[in-house]
Amino acid sequence: MTPALVRQRTLASRLWSHAVDAVFPPRCVSCRSFGRFVCHDCLAQMVRAEHPRCGVCWQPIADRRCQQCRRQQPAFTAVRSVYAFGGPARDLIHALKYSGVSAVAPLMGEEMAGLLLRWAPDVSTIVPVPMAGSRQRRRGYNQSDLLAREIGRSTGIRV
Repeated sequence: MTPALVRQRTLASRLWSHAVDAVFPPRCVSCRSFGRFVCHDCLAQMVRAEHPRCGVCWQPIADRRCQQCRRQQPAFTAVRSVYAFGGPARDLIHALKYSGVSAVAPLMGEEMAGLLLRWAPDVSTIVPVPMAGSRQRRRGYNQSDLLAREIGRSTGIRV
Protein backbone atom coordinates (compact mmCIF):
# COMPACT_ATOMS: atom_id res chain seq x y z
CA MET A 1 0.00 0.00 0.00
CA THR A 2 1.43 3.37 -0.97
CA PRO A 3 1.93 6.12 1.63
CA ALA A 4 -0.66 8.29 -0.16
CA LEU A 5 -3.25 5.50 0.04
CA VAL A 6 -2.48 4.96 3.73
CA ARG A 7 -3.00 8.70 4.40
CA GLN A 8 -6.29 8.64 2.47
CA ARG A 9 -7.53 5.63 4.44
CA THR A 10 -6.47 7.24 7.72
CA LEU A 11 -8.24 10.48 6.82
CA ALA A 12 -11.36 8.61 5.71
CA SER A 13 -11.33 6.60 8.94
CA ARG A 14 -11.06 9.77 11.05
CA LEU A 15 -13.85 11.49 9.10
CA TRP A 16 -16.08 8.43 9.53
CA SER A 17 -15.30 8.32 13.25
CA HIS A 18 -16.20 12.01 13.66
CA ALA A 19 -19.44 11.50 11.73
CA VAL A 20 -20.43 8.56 13.93
CA ASP A 21 -19.54 10.56 17.07
CA ALA A 22 -21.74 13.43 15.86
CA VAL A 23 -24.73 11.10 15.47
CA PHE A 24 -23.92 8.80 18.41
CA PRO A 25 -21.69 10.78 20.78
CA PRO A 26 -19.54 8.70 23.12
CA ARG A 27 -20.70 8.41 26.72
CA CYS A 28 -18.59 7.90 29.78
CA VAL A 29 -18.70 4.19 30.67
CA SER A 30 -18.90 5.10 34.35
CA CYS A 31 -21.11 8.18 34.87
CA ARG A 32 -22.80 8.10 31.41
CA SER A 33 -22.06 11.78 30.63
CA PHE A 34 -21.64 12.64 26.95
CA GLY A 35 -18.35 13.51 25.29
CA ARG A 36 -15.77 10.81 26.05
CA PHE A 37 -15.70 7.12 26.92
CA VAL A 38 -14.09 8.12 30.22
CA CYS A 39 -14.85 11.69 31.25
CA HIS A 40 -12.29 13.89 33.01
CA ASP A 41 -14.09 13.59 36.36
CA CYS A 42 -14.16 9.78 36.27
CA LEU A 43 -10.56 9.63 35.04
CA ALA A 44 -9.56 11.77 38.04
CA GLN A 45 -11.35 9.29 40.36
CA MET A 46 -9.36 6.30 39.08
CA VAL A 47 -6.85 5.28 41.75
CA ARG A 48 -3.38 4.32 40.55
CA ALA A 49 -2.23 0.89 41.73
CA GLU A 50 0.95 1.88 43.53
CA HIS A 51 3.07 0.55 46.38
CA PRO A 52 2.79 -0.89 48.92
CA ARG A 53 1.76 -3.99 46.99
CA CYS A 54 2.90 -7.59 46.73
CA GLY A 55 5.82 -7.76 44.31
CA VAL A 56 4.34 -10.87 42.68
CA CYS A 57 0.52 -10.69 42.51
CA TRP A 58 0.27 -6.88 43.04
CA GLN A 59 -2.37 -7.17 45.76
CA PRO A 60 -2.32 -4.22 48.18
CA ILE A 61 -0.32 -5.19 51.28
CA ALA A 62 2.13 -3.63 53.71
CA ASP A 63 4.81 -6.28 53.06
CA ARG A 64 6.91 -7.06 49.98
CA ARG A 65 5.15 -10.37 49.42
CA CYS A 66 1.64 -11.45 50.40
CA GLN A 67 0.86 -14.57 52.45
CA GLN A 68 -0.57 -16.44 49.47
CA CYS A 69 2.47 -15.84 47.25
CA ARG A 70 4.77 -16.84 50.14
CA ARG A 71 2.76 -20.01 50.71
CA GLN A 72 2.67 -21.05 47.06
CA GLN A 73 4.61 -19.48 44.22
CA PRO A 74 2.18 -18.56 41.41
CA ALA A 75 2.74 -19.85 37.87
CA PHE A 76 3.74 -16.32 36.80
CA THR A 77 6.71 -14.16 37.77
CA ALA A 78 4.79 -10.94 38.41
CA VAL A 79 1.76 -8.94 37.32
CA ARG A 80 1.08 -5.22 37.35
CA SER A 81 -2.00 -3.06 37.04
CA VAL A 82 -2.23 0.61 36.14
CA TYR A 83 -5.27 1.27 38.34
CA ALA A 84 -6.80 -0.32 41.42
CA PHE A 85 -9.84 -2.36 40.43
CA GLY A 86 -12.88 -0.39 41.48
CA GLY A 87 -15.13 2.53 40.54
CA PRO A 88 -14.51 3.99 37.07
CA ALA A 89 -11.56 1.62 36.44
CA ARG A 90 -13.84 -1.39 37.01
CA ASP A 91 -16.48 0.19 34.76
CA LEU A 92 -13.89 0.69 32.02
CA ILE A 93 -12.76 -2.95 32.17
CA HIS A 94 -16.34 -4.23 32.24
CA ALA A 95 -17.28 -2.01 29.29
CA LEU A 96 -14.51 -3.61 27.21
CA LYS A 97 -15.12 -7.18 28.39
CA TYR A 98 -18.89 -7.40 28.73
CA SER A 99 -20.57 -4.44 27.02
CA GLY A 100 -18.91 -4.49 23.61
CA VAL A 101 -17.29 -1.06 24.01
CA SER A 102 -14.08 -1.91 22.15
CA ALA A 103 -13.45 1.81 21.59
CA VAL A 104 -11.96 2.03 25.11
CA ALA A 105 -9.06 -0.27 24.12
CA PRO A 106 -6.83 2.58 22.82
CA LEU A 107 -7.12 4.50 26.11
CA MET A 108 -6.46 1.37 28.17
CA GLY A 109 -3.63 0.20 25.92
CA GLU A 110 -1.88 3.56 26.09
CA GLU A 111 -2.00 3.54 29.91
CA MET A 112 -0.77 -0.06 29.99
CA ALA A 113 2.03 0.77 27.53
CA GLY A 114 3.36 3.47 29.84
CA LEU A 115 3.40 1.05 32.76
CA LEU A 116 5.08 -1.66 30.70
CA LEU A 117 7.87 0.66 29.57
CA ARG A 118 8.55 1.72 33.17
CA TRP A 119 8.29 -1.76 34.69
CA ALA A 120 9.73 -4.05 32.00
CA PRO A 121 11.57 -2.00 29.35
CA ASP A 122 13.31 -5.07 27.87
CA VAL A 123 10.14 -6.84 26.70
CA SER A 124 10.52 -7.85 23.05
CA THR A 125 7.15 -9.46 22.31
CA ILE A 126 3.59 -9.12 23.59
CA VAL A 127 1.41 -12.24 23.42
CA PRO A 128 -2.36 -11.78 23.89
CA VAL A 129 -4.22 -14.38 25.94
CA PRO A 130 -6.27 -16.65 23.65
CA MET A 131 -10.03 -16.75 24.10
CA ALA A 132 -12.50 -19.56 23.48
CA GLY A 133 -13.79 -19.33 19.90
CA SER A 134 -17.45 -19.32 20.97
CA ARG A 135 -16.88 -16.45 23.40
CA GLN A 136 -14.93 -14.45 20.82
CA ARG A 137 -17.69 -14.93 18.23
CA ARG A 138 -20.30 -13.83 20.77
CA ARG A 139 -18.26 -10.79 21.87
CA GLY A 140 -17.02 -9.96 18.37
CA TYR A 141 -13.41 -9.49 19.48
CA ASN A 142 -10.78 -10.71 21.92
CA GLN A 143 -10.12 -7.89 24.40
CA SER A 144 -6.62 -9.24 25.14
CA ASP A 145 -5.77 -9.03 21.45
CA LEU A 146 -7.12 -5.46 21.20
CA LEU A 147 -5.12 -4.37 24.25
CA ALA A 148 -1.95 -6.14 23.07
CA ARG A 149 -2.19 -4.42 19.68
CA GLU A 150 -2.70 -1.02 21.32
CA ILE A 151 0.27 -1.60 23.64
CA GLY A 152 2.35 -2.69 20.65
CA ARG A 153 1.30 0.38 18.67
CA SER A 154 2.20 2.70 21.56
CA THR A 155 5.55 1.05 22.36
CA GLY A 156 6.74 -0.38 19.06
CA ILE A 157 6.93 -3.83 20.67
CA ARG A 158 6.04 -6.73 18.38
CA VAL A 159 2.69 -8.47 19.02
